[in-house]
Amino acid sequence: MSAMGTEMVDIYVSPSKPLSRLYKSKLCARIPYFNKMFNGAFKEATENTAYLLEDTTSSFDLLADWTNHPTTTKCPRKIRDSETVTDENGRVLQSGGEILFGRAAGYRY
Repeated sequence: MSAMGTEMVDIYVSPSKPLSRLYKSKLCARIPYFNKMFNGAFKEATENTAYLLEDTTSSFDLLADWTNHPTTTKCPRKIRDSETVTDENGRVLQSGGEILFGRAAGYRY
């Protein structure tokens, strides 16, 4: 357990604000955005809490899963988004397709 640490961060996702609690060291090691957020001079760093109200819980769940289950290669794994996102008129805004979370983590292809 010492490799991942024990400090947790709380992330509230989407307007409904369900809580996701993640290991800070794993999240920050995999994604520079969260490293700056939770280890920089920001309110989130002092409170170990962040609010991502514009994101969807299903997308964040995929990101959290990717963060917690690293691959055995240097190339991050690809996962498929199983959610179709529509606007208030039923028009499809996002649907399926590959999501490369490596880009969010700062990998260069």
